[in-house]
Amino acid sequence: MRPEATDGDQPALSASAGLLATSSEALPMAAVDSGPDDSSAIKDSGLRLRFARIAGAGVLIVAAAAASTLAICGPQQSTEAIRYLATGFGAAGQPTAASRELYEQIKLLDDGYWYLPTYDCKHASQPAAPQDVGPFPDLECKARCNQMPSCTGFIHGHRMGNPYCWLRKQILLYKCQRMKGWEEGAHDAVYIKQAPFPQVPSHQPVLEFYMYRATGAGMFDPVSLGQVNTANLDGVLFYLTNEIVSNYGSGPRCPRRFNISEIHRIKVKVRTTDEFKQTTGMTFGPRYAYNHGYCDGRCFAKSRCTGSGDCATFYARYGFVVGCNRFSSMYPFPDFKTPAPDGVWYSLPSEGRCQGVPTGTKDCTWSYEDAGVITFEQFESFRPGKGTCCEGRCTHIWDYIHEEWATKKRAEILTAAFAKFYPNMPASLPDPPCDFEHTKIWGPDPWVRFDPNPEVPW
Repeated sequence: MRPEATDGDQPALSASAGLLATSSEALPMAAVDSGPDDSSAIKDSGLRLRFARIAGAGVLIVAAAAASTLAICGPQQSTEAIRYLATGFGAAGQPTAASRELYEQIKLLDDGYWYLPTYDCKHASQPAAPQDVGPFPDLECKARCNQMPSCTGFIHGHRMGNPYCWLRKQILLYKCQRMKGWEEGAHDAVYIKQAPFPQVPSHQPVLEFYMYRATGAGMFDPVSLGQVNTANLDGVLFYLTNEIVSNYGSGPRCPRRFNISEIHRIKVKVRTTDEFKQTTGMTFGPRYAYNHGYCDGRCFAKSRCTGSGDCATFYARYGFVVGCNRFSSMYPFPDFKTPAPDGVWYSLPSEGRCQGVPTGTKDCTWSYEDAGVITFEQFESFRPGKGTCCEGRCTHIWDYIHEEWATKKRAEILTAAFAKFYPNMPASLPDPPCDFEHTKIWGPDPWVRFDPNPEVPW
């Protein structure tokens, strides 16, 4: 659900943009608690630095106003702190190449560690113990770090050709150096523990409704569902008619794009966090675009996206809130009138997925259960004919793809198909209002838009 890539201009990034800059405008005021000792600027390696303390994180973050990025100090590293690792700024207020490179390298591993490959940080850290080195592989390093309360992470590299780890209680990431010309795994990498979110249940109501997702045969994995985009009924039908069965409305596609041949239905329960609701007045957050499990930010026309830093900053501040965009708002995409004016697209961050009724804590905002699947063959059989032919089947189901009345008719037929094949489930559930308004979060958008996957032939 990313828009087509063509050439276009990128809006400039304001000097106050990003995760932490030299102004408190960089974060909502509720997220910054600057004490009397935090407001002074210092010099380090010729850079002007400013301290800002993230409330509740127990971590002090230092942001550079020029050149490279951040320092993480204090007794603990935290999930929030690592997610705020975004940008240093050049003189024109733009993120530097080094700071963007640093941030885009960071990955969250399944075992709860943040991973930063290809960086050397031994000179920018403090030992966790007097004897903190060992000839261990990374799994052994993690085990030892987990057993040591003072260890917030470690550096894994090689010494005389053997794997080695250095356990650390403090790592100054803004002093870490990228090792050019080396391949990942052949030299130092940084691992930092992920701190859990506070488990404070939300007081917001639970919403229960259907979402839909189109996939290829056998490609829907209910075990690992997350980091994906879904839609309401009209939203998935617009996606199919615009991108899958037609070439963006200019002619039929056969074979179908991405070999999509199934429409899955899931029944979701959504509960937003108190912090997000009370701060913004909204239930749903921004609909981020996921590409092969990676969050590309908000994606606009011409595949101009705000990047993973946008996702990380929002989720760190408010929790893993389910996102939405309604087509009628024309933001961020589609940004034009569609034949599905009631269409909605959603984003489901995997870190917010949990079991049963979601509690509304920052890492438990949605759950789901499988509610059936309809194949293209089953769907198309409701309107046989010679309208559109593909893979030996002809149907009128995809006729008049630009007409609003035809979209509504397809929605009625798809609902009837689920009712026929899954008679013990409700044929439909009412959609909750998609109440997201971007101006309630950003005002002027601080994020540069760029194509995060220029090599992908969208």
